[in-house]
Amino acid sequence: MSYAQSRSAKASSNLEELYNLFSRGQELMVTATTASTNDSGRAAITAELSNIRIVANELINETDFQGTPVFDVGTSTAIPVSRGINLQVVGTREQVSTGINVAGTAMSIDDILANAIAAVSTGTDAERSAALDGLRKGLDHVINQQTSQGVRGDRLDTAKDRLVEVNLTLSERRSVLEDTDLTETLASVQSKLTTLQAAQAVFAKINQQTLFDLIR
Repeated sequence: MSYAQSRSAKASSNLEELYNLFSRGQELMVTATTASTNDSGRAAITAELSNIRIVANELINETDFQGTPVFDVGTSTAIPVSRGINLQVVGTREQVSTGINVAGTAMSIDDILANAIAAVSTGTDAERSAALDGLRKGLDHVINQQTSQGVRGDRLDTAKDRLVEVNLTLSERRSVLEDTDLTETLASVQSKLTTLQAAQAVFAKINQQTLFDLIR
């Protein structure tokens, strides 16, 4: 459970950083589309967008010190968090970074940022406007991925609460057993055994009697 929650938390953190990057990219693109932005201003925006693209790729493809990716590759790995319960705790790189519908074309986060850089540095006003729309769609996509990751985190929290509840119940039962007065319990068991033996003896004696014995 601890491992699953640590992976979920890291994925949430990276998605939050991606959200911040796209929010900043959108701000930069709005500035780039204004008529007052000169060549030097667009050069500065291009440089910052290029850095955003680098960091975004690092966040998407990041691995931990053991080489485990923050976002699974291909399919999400189901982690056993309780008996019979396996949960997918992070999304895949493909889910996070690709499949973004921009004007009817499926694009990746890297594609969107690359288009924005090209539109600012050498593009026309129409291309910059299209790039701004792409950044907005990219931001919406990241928000959707944050929502999905939040659902995964909620499932983990629910599973953890169940584990805590089961642990408390077991602890209470163990405490009751450990606090049992052994002498008193043995005396009670012995008394019940004596009563049982007496009842069995009476039952056996009754079974030995015939119908004529009962009539007499």
